[in-house]
Amino acid sequence: MSDGNRDDRDGNTGPGSRNLSSAPSLDTVFDLLSARRRRYVIYYLVDTDDDTVDCDSLVEHIASLEADTDPSAERIDRIAADLYQIHLPKLDDAGVVDFDSRSDTVRFWGQPSIEEYAEHAAMQELPDWYGSH
Repeated sequence: MSDGNRDDRDGNTGPGSRNLSSAPSLDTVFDLLSARRRRYVIYYLVDTDDDTVDCDSLVEHIASLEADTDPSAERIDRIAADLYQIHLPKLDDAGVVDFDSRSDTVRFWGQPSIEEYAEHAAMQELPDWYGSH
C-alpha cells in the first residue's frame, strides 16, 4: 500500500494520495497487462461503478472467468494468494490502485492509458464477458 505523499484527484497532498498527473509509461502499462490475472483485476475495476472493492469480489470474479464449473476451495485459495502476493502489490506499486491487505479492499484510481489498452485486451480475450457488461 502506498505510504508516500502524492497528489490526489483534487490536487491535495498527503499520505496515501496519488499523483494522477503523470500517466504510466507504455512499458509499465504493458507490464501490468502482461499477466492474465492482473488484466482480470483491471477489467473488473474498470467495469465496476465503485471506486473501492473488496478482495473477495475480485477473487470470485477471477475464479468465474477461469473456471467452466464452480471452482474448488483450493483453487479459490490459490487465486487469493496470487492476488495478495503478486498482482495487487504490483498494481499498488504502479499507482493504479491502493491495496489495503488489512481491510481486504482495493481502491481503483483509474488511469486512462491502462483503461484504454485494457478495453482492447478485454474485447479480444473475453468477448462474451465484455459484450455483456
